[in-house]
Amino acid sequence: MALKPCPCGKTPNSLLIADNGVKWAYVFGDCCNEWNIEFRTMYNPIDSEACMKLAIEAWNSATRVCPLCHGTKVFFDGVLRPCVICKEEQ
Repeated sequence: MALKPCPCGKTPNSLLIADNGVKWAYVFGDCCNEWNIEFRTMYNPIDSEACMKLAIEAWNSATRVCPLCHGTKVFFDGVLRPCVICKEEQ
């Protein structure tokens, strides 16, 4: 499954998962290691294929905002679009 770009502007080559208890984990890209998403593991082991699938789904479905102005409008909808706040092409 293809990964969507990180708000840092790069598309990660892979995702990394960090444990956050029994039910939760964090997923972040190998591009900047700064932006992360908390997701439910559904009790799957962190190193399992099922957990990675959940991590990818969480990563790809997360709301993205403009990395320049940090506006609250989504700018990723399959293609990068101009930010509605700063009007700059991302």
